[in-house]
Amino acid sequence: MELPYSDTNNGLHYDLSLNLDPQNHFISVRGTVAYHSPRHRLERARFYLHHQLAIHRIEGRRVLGYHYDLLSSPGIPFMPQAAILDVYFDPPLSRDETALIQFEYSGNVTEWPVESANVITPEWVELGMYMPWFPLQYEDGPSNLTFTLKVTCPAGYQVASLGRSSFQDGAWFFNWPHPTSDIVVAAGPTLEPHEFSSAPNHVLLNASTFSEGAAAHLGEDLLWSLERFAGWFGPTRPSDFTLIESLRPLGGGYARRGLVVLGGITEQEYNEQREAYLRYLAHEAAHAWWWQASTNSWEDWLNESFAEYSALMAVRERFGAETFERFLTRKQERANDLGPVRGFSRADGATPEKRSAIERILYDKGPLLLHALAERIGYTRFLELCRAMLWSGVTTTAHFLDLLEEVEDASARRWMEEQLNI
Repeated sequence: MELPYSDTNNGLHYDLSLNLDPQNHFISVRGTVAYHSPRHRLERARFYLHHQLAIHRIEGRRVLGYHYDLLSSPGIPFMPQAAILDVYFDPPLSRDETALIQFEYSGNVTEWPVESANVITPEWVELGMYMPWFPLQYEDGPSNLTFTLKVTCPAGYQVASLGRSSFQDGAWFFNWPHPTSDIVVAAGPTLEPHEFSSAPNHVLLNASTFSEGAAAHLGEDLLWSLERFAGWFGPTRPSDFTLIESLRPLGGGYARRGLVVLGGITEQEYNEQREAYLRYLAHEAAHAWWWQASTNSWEDWLNESFAEYSALMAVRERFGAETFERFLTRKQERANDLGPVRGFSRADGATPEKRSAIERILYDKGPLLLHALAERIGYTRFLELCRAMLWSGVTTTAHFLDLLEEVEDASARRWMEEQLNI
């Protein structure tokens, strides 16, 4: 039986040079991507780029040519302005064979959704997969990638990306060797760097509007969360964690492995809602541990529900049991009348109601189920189970249940299976 065609690689490495001209909404990019063939006799690799970018050159050893389709929509909701870029190889690549694809393109990017998290304006630039500025692979989800990056832009702008930066000869340099799903770049005239350290963790905060005092609280909250999780679950990589306070008012926040971006936040809101923002920061920090399961199926509960319950445990540790119970009560109210955790369709977001139901399963019902499990087996045993999951590289619920039986007993496994089906 012939398998479905797939050309998505989970080990891409990019070497990129990005020039920004925020005043004219202009970017130019040149670089390479090391592409490792996931199958035998692979003739084509598919990427996505924002449709306002004009390609000047795509070449490389084994690269026969390319087709840039500006008319067909890829149908990926979070990047509606993406165009399809197909790169062809001759002779076809063998499985695991590497092709080094060289590219160069540029354009004035002026189109993005009203509430996009990615924008190019004179006041603020934020680039990533929502406005695919680098050749992005996406098949049921973004590929894992690593990157090096050089950024040039007009004087007066500060630049941030994942990890530490160095500034030499008028350019910012970044090197991110840890698998992540996106290459995020932020730039603005008010962006200010701050660093918070407590071995082995480091928080690299880039604040746009926060005062020194509020920035210190923000960075220390994230650092505290990382320290707490390392104590509970064991050390993780990366130990550097980037936090960006975005200047854009719309689009919300998001996280990648090793990165949190806060959008639409004000210093006053942060100071008045410290408990809520600690939960938010802790949830995103927890993804440094909980990230390996599929994000495009119901197995995503192993990422999101575990990260959310980890965040609730952090809230209990910092603010006490009463605050913890208040968060649980809100989740119980939101978890009424939901379907089971097992088997829900992660892709079934055709209506706002269905999207809301999926989110409530992941962020409300799943964490409540984990709380019930922790109450059943005991807090200490629950942390032992979490550490066993991380040491064993759990990516499926079946593996999780096997470990639960091993750490606890068969009755705990049966109970958990029943709860997953309710």
